[in-house]
Amino acid sequence: ANIEIKRRYLLPKLSRQAGRRVGRFSVLLDLTGLDGRFFSTSVFGYLQRISKAFSNNYEELQHTIVVANAPRIFQRFWSLVKGFVPKETLQKVRILDSNKPAAEQIGDLVEVSQLPQFFGGTSLCGIGEKDDGGFKLDSGAAYERDIDRAKQWLREGKQPEIEEV
Repeated sequence: ANIEIKRRYLLPKLSRQAGRRVGRFSVLLDLTGLDGRFFSTSVFGYLQRISKAFSNNYEELQHTIVVANAPRIFQRFWSLVKGFVPKETLQKVRILDSNKPAAEQIGDLVEVSQLPQFFGGTSLCGIGEKDDGGFKLDSGAAYERDIDRAKQWLREGKQPEIEEV
């Protein structure tokens, strides 16, 4: 449902804000803290099914999948898994070098001002920021609020108003 919400609500909203069509998105996966317990046969099967379902239904929406802070065990796991990932999806995966700042490696995908500080950017997204009246809503909270609103519309069978750009 989250991808469907992005397709039906978030991408049109972003298109209106940008003044141009936004039809694809990138995903940034931070694997900090990932350990060997994650890599089981059931997880492998699950990831394989998800990858296939995504490729079959939403391939046109995915621009890039960026993997950051991947531990060595992930590198070994990835070498096994990538043989089962559809070629079209595989071409969209970018695994960052943990010895280089993320901002340098994905500058072609996202502006430094939109990248969270913990990835070398300047955005306070997800952190919040203080002003005279206390904490402001950050873009992460606004995004969650938008997603909740879109889920409610879908439950009620409503279509969000979409303006073509």
